[in-house]
Amino acid sequence: MADYERLERLGAGNFGEVWLVFDRALAVKRAVKYIPKSRILDPTNLYNEPRILMKLQHENIVRVHDAGKLQDGTLYVAMEYLQRGSVEDIFNGRPIPLTKAFAILEDTCWALEYAHQKNYIHRDIKPANILLDQRNKAKLSDFGLATRVPRGGTASPYGYLTHVAPEVLRTSKTSKSSDIYALGVTAYRLINGDAFLPDVTEPSGIQDLILTRCASFNLPVT
Repeated sequence: MADYERLERLGAGNFGEVWLVFDRALAVKRAVKYIPKSRILDPTNLYNEPRILMKLQHENIVRVHDAGKLQDGTLYVAMEYLQRGSVEDIFNGRPIPLTKAFAILEDTCWALEYAHQKNYIHRDIKPANILLDQRNKAKLSDFGLATRVPRGGTASPYGYLTHVAPEVLRTSKTSKSSDIYALGVTAYRLINGDAFLPDVTEPSGIQDLILTRCASFNLPVT
């Protein structure tokens, strides 16, 4: 593998950890995502995420530089390092001034439109997966759940529970429309802040249904 020195853990999620590393060979910093073998969504398609990122090269999508496998089977994906971090990290659930929110959403729309034109769906649009560079340009990241849309226009259901479209729970399928719904929830969160975000697991009648559905679909309940 590449000669990477781990400097700082930038974050962690359902699928692994992201570290700031120093690439000794090229003397640059990178953000490297480490995914344990046990958390790889499809072991038969180990390099799904980096291959999708290579196909989706766009100014509003995070660039991939390298990928490989450690001796213990851990997958690593090396990407460009955006020092400002994610929209969620920066604003921490607070409302964003409208001009900034619109700029972030516009950039994200360009990224999502490009992915959809290439016939890919992201399946995990949320503030934590939108990063900002030094010029405040937004870039869509974390394509770990992304997939090519099969014939019929729908795919298996994955996603962040709060952003999952109602039809996903009804039909067990996601689509380009599901991405657009998740982007709409993201827009709501950026403009209004999370304090006004409804608790989707609050109503007792719906709670059991959602939890049961999410368990059967392996959706993260967070």
